[in-house]
Amino acid sequence: RAAAAREHERRASPRVALLTLVVVGACLSTSVLFMAGRFRPDQIVYGRYNDAAITPVLIVGLAFLLAEPSIRRRITAAIAAVATMSGCAAVLMVWRDQPLGSDNGLEPMILGLQPFIARAPSIDVIRVTVMAATATLAVATIGAVARRIEQPLLVLGATAALVVVASARTATIVDDGWRGRGDLSSVGQLADTVLDDGADVDFLLPDGSSTDRLMLYQLYLPTNRVTVVEDLDDATSRFVFAPVDDPFLTETATLAWTDPRRKYGLWER
Repeated sequence: RAAAAREHERRASPRVALLTLVVVGACLSTSVLFMAGRFRPDQIVYGRYNDAAITPVLIVGLAFLLAEPSIRRRITAAIAAVATMSGCAAVLMVWRDQPLGSDNGLEPMILGLQPFIARAPSIDVIRVTVMAATATLAVATIGAVARRIEQPLLVLGATAALVVVASARTATIVDDGWRGRGDLSSVGQLADTVLDDGADVDFLLPDGSSTDRLMLYQLYLPTNRVTVVEDLDDATSRFVFAPVDDPFLTETATLAWTDPRRKYGLWER
């Protein structure tokens, strides 16, 4: 009976893995379509809310490294993964090279990009692909060696080491990107000065720009209504948060406050 149960489990495993990949593929496809018209670099290569969907794929991959008896299949899987990454990179470079190199910002909440973004506001597709391919081949090699010497725990140890190194590598990036966004108490002081009595304010947010500053300003200005506009022609308030080097505002408005960490400020028109 035990042998029959193991045989049933062995036959069911590929079907479970295939079902997992199909479901995840559907989630990723929806994500890609959701972000098809966006131009922020991280949105182009990542989509939206994919971290949770990627987790079961990583679990299936780890199970494959632990249980797959054929080294040839391991090598084939690794080569297929690298080839897929390279193909996607080529498509991105041809189709979205300009926005990927723009400085519209990267959000550090995206786990897949944290090891690569550092302080750069753009995405180096070639560098990211080479690093990801190197990590893939390294893990596949360790898995093959572990299988050859019949020490599957070596895969778990290598995976744990990779997670620890990645965590240490990205800690500074995450801290600087989120908890280290600078002292913005001066934004709150605006509520008692130029934005007193709950004055309305517009926030200029061109398509593709990051919304992190918008959320922080709203946090510090809870009594002021902030309206997002994509063009100054749509702005109706006397006050507007916009880049400090905006050519139109430089000629027609007065800069009342400057963000200590970003090239944004409050203009009074």
